[in-house]
This record gives sequence, structure tokens and C-alpha cells, in this order.
Amino acid sequence: MESQDANGRYDKLIAEWLDRGRVVRAKPRASAVDRVDDFGADYFEHLETRFAGSREPRRMSYALVGIAMLFGSSRAAEISLPRLRVFRETQIRAAPCPDCSSW
Repeated sequence: MESQDANGRYDKLIAEWLDRGRVVRAKPRASAVDRVDDFGADYFEHLETRFAGSREPRRMSYALVGIAMLFGSSRAAEISLPRLRVFRETQIRAAPCPDCSSW
């Protein structure tokens, strides 16, 4: 059974496609100079805006710092699932963050 929401999204995509003359929209590509550090900093700013006054930005900062330490100077396009699994394993073995007990 199809949902009305899914049908609405489908109709919208088809309408946009027809408006473009049946041309597929190009997918944005990451710049070769986009580093993991850059994305992490942008994401942290987003968290501070979206979750102003909450602990969420600080909690996420522990993960962001860990990712930056392992992959910071790498191009974002180079980060793969195996590399993220390495990060996950280092986090599992690491001591808990100071705020974890208050989650």
C-alpha cells in the first residue's frame, strides 16, 4: 500500500523533472579540497544553532574531536566505511566522555 506522503514526494520530483525539460539534476560533488575538519567545524556550528542551550553540541564534540584526530586532514571523499569502523573501534575502547553519565 502506498502512502500519500510518498506519492506526494514522487509527484513533486516528477514535476521538477518536467520543469527542467526532462533533464536529470546533476548531483553536487564534493570539492577535492573539502577536508573532514571543514565538515566537522561546519556541523558543530549547525549543532550550536539548532540545539542552542542544550548539551547536544558538547556531546557531539567528543565524536567530532575523535574523527578530526583520525581523519582531520583527509579529504572527505576518501572516508570509507572501513575507515569509519576503525573510528568506531577506537571510541569503544576509549574511556567514556565526562558528560556520558548525565545522558
